[in-house]
Amino acid sequence: MRQQPMRWMGVLAAFAWSCRADVSVTNGGFELPSVAAGGYTTSAPDGWTWAGAADKVGVAAQAQRFGGVAGDPLPAPAEGRQFAYMIGVGSLYQQVGVVATNRRYTMTVALGTRSGSVSGYTELGLGAGLWYDTSLACVAGTSNMVAGTFGELSFGFDTFGALGAYAGQALYARVKHFTDNQGAYDAVRVTESDEPAFVSNSGFEFPMVAAGGYAYVPTCWLVKNAASRAGVSAMADKFGGAAGGALPAPADGRQAAFVLNDGFLIQDIGAVLSNKLYTLTVASGTRSDYTGRGTNTFWLRAGAWDSGATLACRTDVMPAPGTFADSAISFETGKGVNADKIGSRLFLIMGGASVASVPQCIYDNPRVVVAERPDAYLANAGFEAPVVDAGDWSGSVAAWEGVGAAGSFGVIAYAHRFGGFAGGPMPAPGEGRQAAFAAGGASLYQDFGVIESNKIYRLAVSCGRRSD
Repeated sequence: MRQQPMRWMGVLAAFAWSCRADVSVTNGGFELPSVAAGGYTTSAPDGWTWAGAADKVGVAAQAQRFGGVAGDPLPAPAEGRQFAYMIGVGSLYQQVGVVATNRRYTMTVALGTRSGSVSGYTELGLGAGLWYDTSLACVAGTSNMVAGTFGELSFGFDTFGALGAYAGQALYARVKHFTDNQGAYDAVRVTESDEPAFVSNSGFEFPMVAAGGYAYVPTCWLVKNAASRAGVSAMADKFGGAAGGALPAPADGRQAAFVLNDGFLIQDIGAVLSNKLYTLTVASGTRSDYTGRGTNTFWLRAGAWDSGATLACRTDVMPAPGTFADSAISFETGKGVNADKIGSRLFLIMGGASVASVPQCIYDNPRVVVAERPDAYLANAGFEAPVVDAGDWSGSVAAWEGVGAAGSFGVIAYAHRFGGFAGGPMPAPGEGRQAAFAAGGASLYQDFGVIESNKIYRLAVSCGRRSD
């Protein structure tokens, strides 16, 4: 159930919201029809339709192809004892529901490569109308799985914007194979939620690469200025572990993304909705074989990744060599804040490092939380709107009224006046990259709610003094 707003000390609380449910996928684990240990069939799994050559599809109980014993359970993230296989060009598909407006649909699939085999070329999709008519979400490319393993990929689409036009049409899940080698698929599931934002392939585990290896262009991501400017690597040995092993927290999994100095990683992660607080947290890292640290920048923008309005950004000193550290940015909508961005697509952009001695910036585990604003709250309390350039200022403050002469109040991105660098994060107990200023008797005020009985109201404010 969706959480109801709560009040604590009157104001300032925000609560994550989500109503998520499974969409019925028939035989998503491919356990039917059941076959004997080591056996297989040569027809479509129960509940699925096959579009391809005869005898090139089926289910198999062959865990021995994935480090186990024939007929035993498959290794995670696969499930059960059977998987679907496809050879050559063909698709397995089924209708899983009907498209509705203002929803997010997420499809998750376990992809596998048999031991002694090579990765195939695959396409996963959610489509409307007929399974082949319209791809509302599609991921295509070599699965690049290490032989004898499965990996899991989640992706999807939302209908908060233009794709809401497909409401009422049938929703199809599709798994397509393109190459003569055998592809293995398992644990297909689809969820439906009201989450307005979601990061696909957030662990950068696809395409999967061998220990110590790398590949360009992470699945579900766009790379600029050229395909060779960003990718994925399995180099935990640069972070105190073993090549191909698990990365240290707050990174996640065995792979991370790298972005070169002039590169950008980009993804459309959802929609900007009203009366919400969006918080993005990203783990950034510095390789142990780098002597410098440099700075890195990531953004949330509305409308377009390059020319869209910046909703939030952060430039920060990268963590010590051999480590990861989390950084967070946020923006809000409501009470006039970012009102002109409502309904826009939301883009996440992650840029490269700033210095030649740090040719790669490492990113992992970007995750976004969307919270609904309560009835009474202090809007733009971090003074992050409007967003101003590093070292710049604005003579207005979103959601606040000012009393005083023009230029005597506003917001600044002056962390260099507090021991940092222009546009960088403010020191605690400040927060974010911007602060408000008032001078010459000017003041700022905001009406943020109605006084209620039986409440205690407390106001905390961080006050600062510039170093100059």
